[in-house]
This record gives sequence, structure tokens and C-alpha cells, in this order.
Amino acid sequence: MKSDYYLKGTLTPQLLTDAGREHFLALAERLAADAHAGQKYGVFPYMYHVHGVAAAVANRSAEAMIVAFLHDILEDSDLTEEGLRAHGFPWYIVDAVVLLTRPDDLTYADYIGRLIERDGASAAYPYQLARAVKVADLQFNLRHNPPTARMSRYHNALERINEFNAATMGGLVP
Repeated sequence: MKSDYYLKGTLTPQLLTDAGREHFLALAERLAADAHAGQKYGVFPYMYHVHGVAAAVANRSAEAMIVAFLHDILEDSDLTEEGLRAHGFPWYIVDAVVLLTRPDDLTYADYIGRLIERDGASAAYPYQLARAVKVADLQFNLRHNPPTARMSRYHNALERINEFNAATMGGLVP
């Protein structure tokens, strides 16, 4: 995936128009609601978590909100990367969602490390979107009392991403 950013010739893509933002926000929310139907976040419907993460990045961009709506969809449903592309989501939205999806063979520490690679690709827009959404996701999880075993993991991940963002300005999302 990293080499694709250089092949496309840009690290920051053309962003969505107002109409595109509205369309993809509604589509992302609908897909998330369908994918997470019947799932729980503690005692709440899972969309409580999805809406909380989306609200936390609303001040950044519509693109960040779209990614937030979709951030758990590949792990928690039958929808695939190809399915997201078939729905017409821009490549950088899909790539950010893929970055937020931890493969089974990747440890959590390595998954977080993938978001903060220091090889140039991490400056690309999908990485910026993924980090912004992951920070919001971690903060939401920490505020809503995750199982004790996960608290340390979430704190460590948040610290690693925040340190990276502070050192590289990597947290800035247009």
C-alpha cells in the first residue's frame, strides 16, 4: 500500500466536494449501522461507540468522520476492502480504514507501529486520517472503562501516537 502513494504522485489527495462529503458521510453511517446491528459496546448498541468516535473527529474534517464511521467495519462485519471500494469511497478513505484494521497475524504493538512508521509513507493523508481516528477511538475507549487488561495497552498506544504526532506534526489533518 505504501508505494501506491508515491505512484499516485501526491501525499495529499483532492478532497471531497460538499456534495461528496454529504453522500459519503450518510453512506458510511448507514454501512456502519448495518454492519454493527445487534452488536454491543458494553450495555449500549455498538453505534454508541461509532458515533462517539465520529463526533470526536468532527472538528478535523468530513473525511475523518467518514473514516471514523467505518473504523471497525472490516473487523466486525463481512464487508471487505473491495466492498468499500465498490461503494465508491475515495482511495484514501479506504486506505485509512484498512490501516485501522488489525490483521490477525499482527500484534497490537506492531499494529500501532504501522500507524507511526517513519519512512515517509506515514506523512500520507490516509495515515493522518487513521491516526486521528485511532486517537479518538482510544480516548473514547479509555473514557468508557475498558476491561482492566486493555487499559495499559490503550494508554501505551495513545502515548506512542501522540509522541509521533508531536515530533512530526503528523496529527494535522486538513
